[in-house]
Amino acid sequence: MLKKLNKQPPAKIIASIPDTAYMVSKDGRVFRELKPTVIQERHYYNIILEGVLRRVSKKELIEVASNV
Repeated sequence: MLKKLNKQPPAKIIASIPDTAYMVSKDGRVFRELKPTVIQERHYYNIILEGVLRRVSKKELIEVASNV
């Protein structure tokens, strides 16, 4: 199952790198927008969790994020 996310304040995006999907936050972290995979009209995201690439539904991500 999914790990709970660390409780950190929301990242403030200060710049986006031109011609890429990457953004830089105020604390120096680099982010990339995840694009969903749509299967039978349901949205899934491919995420590496515990060193394994997993397909996680949008519903599961929202549930985990609301528990943080």
